[in-house]
Amino acid sequence: MIEYLKPKLKKFVIHNFVAKWQEKELKAYVPNLPPNTIVSCIDFFDNYAFKVQNKIQHMHWFSFQITILVHITYHRNLTFNPTYLKSRILKEVHYYISNKKDHDTLFVQQAFKLNWEFLNKISCFPKCHVVWSHGCSGQFKFARCWYFLLWYHNMTICEQHLFGCQMVWNYFYSGHGKGEVDGARALLKREVHKKQIKPNARWLQSTSDVVTFLWKESTKQHATHPNARRTTHKYLWEVKKDDVDRHHLFECHIIHGNCKAHQVCYVSCQGLMLVEFQDLFCSCPKCEDGDA
Repeated sequence: MIEYLKPKLKKFVIHNFVAKWQEKELKAYVPNLPPNTIVSCIDFFDNYAFKVQNKIQHMHWFSFQITILVHITYHRNLTFNPTYLKSRILKEVHYYISNKKDHDTLFVQQAFKLNWEFLNKISCFPKCHVVWSHGCSGQFKFARCWYFLLWYHNMTICEQHLFGCQMVWNYFYSGHGKGEVDGARALLKREVHKKQIKPNARWLQSTSDVVTFLWKESTKQHATHPNARRTTHKYLWEVKKDDVDRHHLFECHIIHGNCKAHQVCYVSCQGLMLVEFQDLFCSCPKCEDGDA
């Protein structure tokens, strides 16, 4: 037994260290967010299947499903009042809901496009976008996703932002670092489920039904704890079938050894767009300046 465990102990120790390091760095980074920086935590919701109260028998074997992508963002409050320290960092939860059941990087890219349009509307033009997600190779961690990471810089160039926004993508180990995202999606699932199990409840069977219902719920007055740490703003986006561009697949060559990297960032060097890999995320001054 001991001989069997020996070669696996090293991998376990590294796994444990990286998981704790990434979570610790994120928790320390958000409260001390640098100027012109936005932090995103993003993950897919399992396809939500609608329930029907007082259903006929054959409805037990049939249900409509929707895809939900949860996107939590943190950025500095542009109207910060020093009297209320809680309002220095704004937390926003974006839900991207679609009838299409495609959990792929193209859907994630559409979510980032909508998010950038939202930031422009509130006059927020960050220079750096720090993204955190798990390392699913079909959604966040493969060559096609990193092609978008380079393209994001060009997509964000505008009159108010001539140099674009640099994207830095960080990865948790599988099964780690998804606490807030899990909480946000559980909140949405609970609200929809509570509505559906009531007698004579409203018929929710499509994306538009869910978005309309949740918008109405979000406008109601809810009791909030007086000592709440931070006000959370929630936004709902309906992503229709033709909204996601599936004609340009951003085909790229496979980059070998990418599973070991836990940070990928865009780097511009002498007119070239390059991808830089790092083993870990670090917010110390030396690492941010590129000296370490």
